[in-house]
Amino acid sequence: MMSPPELAKPADGEHTGFEKSCNYCGARFHVDLLRLHGHNTPQEFCCPECGRCYEVRARAAPGVRLLARRTDGKKDRYQETMF
Repeated sequence: MMSPPELAKPADGEHTGFEKSCNYCGARFHVDLLRLHGHNTPQEFCCPECGRCYEVRARAAPGVRLLARRTDGKKDRYQETMF
């Protein structure tokens, strides 16, 4: 049985993903990755609710899809501190 085109693995890498909760605002999101053995570099992805950024090793920039809105009751954006 053939996979639907949107679920098929690309010929040049492994398509994978995971769910993440933002450490700052509590939002949940899904991160889609394309990995290729030996060709992954640090890639940044950000929480779609507050902008808090995280890093993962992948072939290209990850896609991010919001699953659940933030849970902290705030409306601010994350700001990196230098402390």
